[in-house]
Amino acid sequence: MTRLPATTRSRYERIRQSRDGRAVVPIVKGSCGGCFRGQPPQMLQEARRGDRALICDGCGRILIWPPEGA
Repeated sequence: MTRLPATTRSRYERIRQSRDGRAVVPIVKGSCGGCFRGQPPQMLQEARRGDRALICDGCGRILIWPPEGA
């Protein structure tokens, strides 16, 4: 966390406090692992590449592509 930019840390803390401690969730079957809202194909491709942090439009959580075998 200390290596993240201050703006990213601040956003993470805001999300964590408002979402019962779950700021980062995996994408599960094309949906947010927090609110289960389906994500657009373009966002799924970006998450798979891991180019940037992606935010769910439904709940505001940070989305990550699950590791292989998870």
